[in-house]
Amino acid sequence: MINERYFIHQKLGEGRSAVFLCTDQEFPGEKPAMKILPYDVDEEEKKYFISEYFTLKKLNHPNIITTNDLGSVVKNTTDINDISLGSKFFTLEYFDGKPLLAYDNLEDENIVREILRQICSTLYYLHQSNYIYYDLKPENILVKNVDGKPVIKLIDLGFSQHIINNNKDVIRGSAEYMAPEILKKEIHDYRVDLYSLGIILYRLVYKTFPFETTDELEIYKAHLEKDFEFPNSHYSKKFINIVKKLLNKNPNERYSNTLQVLNDLDIKIDESLAKDWMPAKVFSNRKDILTILQKYISDRSSGEVFTIKGFEGSGKTALVEEIYSSYDKVVYINSSNTKTGRNFVNFIIKQILYNTFIYPKLDGNTIDKIEKFFEMKTLEFIDDLKSILTSILNKNDFIIILDGFNIYDQFTHETLKNLIPIFQVNKIKVILTETSDLNYKSDFIHNLRELNLTSFTDV
Repeated sequence: MINERYFIHQKLGEGRSAVFLCTDQEFPGEKPAMKILPYDVDEEEKKYFISEYFTLKKLNHPNIITTNDLGSVVKNTTDINDISLGSKFFTLEYFDGKPLLAYDNLEDENIVREILRQICSTLYYLHQSNYIYYDLKPENILVKNVDGKPVIKLIDLGFSQHIINNNKDVIRGSAEYMAPEILKKEIHDYRVDLYSLGIILYRLVYKTFPFETTDELEIYKAHLEKDFEFPNSHYSKKFINIVKKLLNKNPNERYSNTLQVLNDLDIKIDESLAKDWMPAKVFSNRKDILTILQKYISDRSSGEVFTIKGFEGSGKTALVEEIYSSYDKVVYINSSNTKTGRNFVNFIIKQILYNTFIYPKLDGNTIDKIEKFFEMKTLEFIDDLKSILTSILNKNDFIIILDGFNIYDQFTHETLKNLIPIFQVNKIKVILTETSDLNYKSDFIHNLRELNLTSFTDV
């Protein structure tokens, strides 16, 4: 078991990271996948891994894999050799699909049209949200049959980048699918993904790449210089012409967006597609609020607690997720958690406990005390919990974010009334969010500061 929470069942795949099917003991009805990055990878790989998690958290489209929890392996009772203590992991939706090229019936142009309809719709959403995929390839497109029709999921968004943070000098992606303008380190846009789509479709049609070499430098040269050939095929001329246009070396002569691909395929663009195109919510650099929180976090002597208030849609969660993604030592309790009562309190304590900045520092007596508490073998719940928390917090510093604080149940609020003062005494940074659609619940906190967001706040 990983961190006394995740049972590992089987390995699903391996690339830059390993993916396992697991059971989440905290949510027994769920069987997520767990993506684990080896402990000894370089800092660049770690950066891409963490970036993928936070990118997936921002996106919301039925054809993009969803993610749940981010963590590190601090306790491992499995006998799996490639799961090391200290390895980063995140859990994500398990989708029992095949990589695109392993899917059946790809000789049928109508099947491919349906797959392409979903890929184009998903890319349009991604591009409308100002993200470039950078690593579109068959291995990252999972397909399964649902009620007689193919359904896709895009996975592995580690190379994906928001256009604001884009750096033309960094070459991202897989060599076989890389657009010429990336190789030239030119300023580029979403059309690099359309070129990758063209390579994928070429492989579907001709069962090969448009170049014969496997040498990486020769592949790059082919992208830059080779005139690709398009022999006769059982696919329609219209379909082949789409592939040709996608593979134009000049991005200005490709399609401007994937909806134009659908138009050329005579695929109707209707509400079934458009309903999923609401751009992803991203934090848009609300410097005034962020600066206040950054000063609070950097002030080691402050025992304040901050609560961020606002109505639905004001950007509270986007703001605290920006904090979460910007600092290393953060415990984030998500507002979407469905637990209540002692189960929720236990969950919060476990989220604090199983971190690289906490668990390795604990002595045997403290761990024994914690295990008895979780097994409900203690009689004085609050006193024992306060004692445990005091032991955990001793000589530690971190940030705890309690998102959706005023939607927690009464038992959890009563418990937190006893715990938050301990956080304050130990100078742990506490940040809450509260929805203005309900009564606030933070009034009991001493040394409380409020930040108010409106629904028109650009966050």
